[in-house]
Amino acid sequence: MQLQADGKVLIGGIFSGYNGVPRHNIARLTAAGALDATFNPGSGADGEVAAIAVQPADGKVLVGGYFSAVNGVARRGIARLNANGSLDAAFTPVLDGDVLAILVQPDGKIVIGGTFTAVNGVGRGRIARLNADGSLDTSFNPAAGADQEVDALARQGDGKLVLGGKFTAVGGAARVRIARLRPDGALDTSFDPGAGANWTVFAAALQPDGRVLIGGAFDSVGGVERRGVARLWGDYRTYLPLIRR
Repeated sequence: MQLQADGKVLIGGIFSGYNGVPRHNIARLTAAGALDATFNPGSGADGEVAAIAVQPADGKVLVGGYFSAVNGVARRGIARLNANGSLDAAFTPVLDGDVLAILVQPDGKIVIGGTFTAVNGVGRGRIARLNADGSLDTSFNPAAGADQEVDALARQGDGKLVLGGKFTAVGGAARVRIARLRPDGALDTSFDPGAGANWTVFAAALQPDGRVLIGGAFDSVGGVERRGVARLWGDYRTYLPLIRR
């Protein structure tokens, strides 16, 4: 789900209709929960929509997931819709895998995470940044990237990116399902998750004080019992789970 600034709600997933109206895996609701008929994605996505993000500048909608076409047009893993739900034909990045997390930066650039290993023919290990037109931003270079899928993204105020997923290495260094990148894509070695989470991190969010909330299928973080949700220090200190008693 993604909340728009006007209070409308975008939903993605695996469904074929909403309130009896055909909508394939993507729809928009009014603030009251009714289907917003002004947002019509046609035949929608032909597979699960796993990520949604809205571009604040123009209201266009980015969708990622396990699909190969949107409204009958080939789009592997990622597509962009106009504010009325129609496909944005000008946005055509080419991926070899799926997109499971999307984050729009304040400058309009788009960070994506997922299962892909190349973007527009250039190697990118499951994490990449696109320019607003869908071209690859080569100034963001994560080197080897993540060794398994990236499922969650969160951006700090200083431009650093927190990643969550199934991975156990990022940029060639051990990072167990939690990592942080510098704004240029390089691994931030000052953020060390140690033992990390013992299973997949599916969600990440930042508190105003910079601490990091994670959610997922884990039952321990850093060797401390934490079932499904945990909070981490987000500053320069070596990673430790934050424990409140």
